[in-house]
Amino acid sequence: MNFPIFLHRTLAVLLLVCPAMLSVAGDATGSRPVSPSIGMLWSTAPGEGSKIDKWSRYGLIVTSPDELGFEWEHKKFENQAEKFVPETIASGRKFLADLHAKAPGSLVLCELYFFEADEGAYPPDSPWWFHDAKGEKVQFWKGCHNMNLGNPDYIEHVVRRIGAVVAATEGKVGIFLDCLGFDPESKGGWMALLTKVRERCGDVPILVNTGWDSDDLDWIAPMVNGFMYEDSIKHTVDKNAEEFYTRIHRQHQLCREPRLGINEVFSKSGDVGTAERELCRTLVYTNLSFLSSTSTYGHKHQWRPEWNAPLGPAVTPPAAPGPGRLARRDFVGGIVLWLPEDATTAENVKLDVPHHQVGREESLHKITVPPGTGVLLLNDTAR
Repeated sequence: MNFPIFLHRTLAVLLLVCPAMLSVAGDATGSRPVSPSIGMLWSTAPGEGSKIDKWSRYGLIVTSPDELGFEWEHKKFENQAEKFVPETIASGRKFLADLHAKAPGSLVLCELYFFEADEGAYPPDSPWWFHDAKGEKVQFWKGCHNMNLGNPDYIEHVVRRIGAVVAATEGKVGIFLDCLGFDPESKGGWMALLTKVRERCGDVPILVNTGWDSDDLDWIAPMVNGFMYEDSIKHTVDKNAEEFYTRIHRQHQLCREPRLGINEVFSKSGDVGTAERELCRTLVYTNLSFLSSTSTYGHKHQWRPEWNAPLGPAVTPPAAPGPGRLARRDFVGGIVLWLPEDATTAENVKLDVPHHQVGREESLHKITVPPGTGVLLLNDTAR
């Protein structure tokens, strides 16, 4: 929602051109080139340096076109614009070029509204607003209302806005769409939109926010490149976190290439346990990017030391979750371990070469992993 990695990032560059899109695949496991990949959702972690300095730490960046320097043509109702002010296109392209020069592996996604729009975005009497059975607009959040996803003219308008972003950025960014809908009319609108976008913009990367949902995504997965799971792990119907990770990895494999995605978890400031646990599970079980933030209101977060860990590319595929079973995934620069909470005993893991935990000096030849614990180990050569 719009409220408001690493080291070794230079291993790959995505070249994206619309309508004939080109892509550079990741390694043989299908993962993004480096790990951990941290996502930026509109807000950066506090820190010194320029905007590009701050952004360059992230592997996946969701932002608005204006934050890149592109300015929509001025309209009385702002979202009616379908073109950018010509003079701003050069400055926007330069910002992207400077960012990619510093962080060539980072992928930028521009958010465009589809499901919802702010008050004043369109004329009050526009047929593009969604109205309930009583003829009333439906509020999504304060100052924002749902749109009529069944209106073909509205769908065409959003397609033109997406095309404008792809053209202005020379295909060097992807698209982020918020708030996937699951009722029959919403599903029809989403499929109509994505079909038209694919016809006109080819393989432009598209990331869709599923909100709290992590079920019923197979119908749309082949049309998009990945999903944003917004604290979805805490809102599963079965309350089974291990099954959640099985599910989102399977869904990831159904998406188009180049595949991308982000697993975001919310935790209170200072809740180190949640941030570390879910980072380990994300790394060991999936190829998704990760973010631990305080809430949907700004997606604010502090940069954590383990996010700088130079794991590099994965050399083994994601582990398959199993009841009480130790999960291990090897990377060029280290190892990630996770032992589910339902394990009956701790696991003793022997290490072929010395490793150390992030922020610790002690070299380890073995480590004990208690149930419900994740461990990120770095090869001593990475010191």
